[in-house]
Amino acid sequence: KLLAIREEYKTLFARGNRTTVAVSDEKGYDIFKRVYAEDTLYFGLNVKDKATEVTFAVAEAAGTVLTS
Repeated sequence: KLLAIREEYKTLFARGNRTTVAVSDEKGYDIFKRVYAEDTLYFGLNVKDKATEVTFAVAEAAGTVLTS
C-alpha cells in the first residue's frame, strides 16, 4: 500500500516539504504532512502490531474536506 500511495502522490513525496504533525515512540506512530503547491497530504505510520487511534490538530479551516 505504501508504494501505491507514493506512486499516486509522487510529486508531493519528491518535491514537497515534510513537517512532523505528531509522534509517539511509546504508542508507535508518526504522523506528518507533505505540502507541494496547493496539495497537502497527511500521512501516518504505525510501527506497532496493533491498530492505534490517534487524534491530532490540522492547519486547515473548519469545514475543509479531508479524504483518506
